[in-house]
Amino acid sequence: MILSFNREQTSVTLRKPLGTWELMVDSVDLEFGGPGTTNFPATVEIGDQAPTILMPAYGVAVYLDCILSI
Repeated sequence: MILSFNREQTSVTLRKPLGTWELMVDSVDLEFGGPGTTNFPATVEIGDQAPTILMPAYGVAVYLDCILSI
């Protein structure tokens, strides 16, 4: 789970936990009152390269380990 308590868009670099992560839900979803267009990647690979994700103001993204979702 990635949470942003910032009033403005920010970015976060993910270093742990290692693995491939699949986006399950995010705060910009229409269901939660967001615009429905997400900037969150559908999958995130955390390994030697630490990916950076843009977080909207007060944004939330929930990722699930792909191994667990099979």
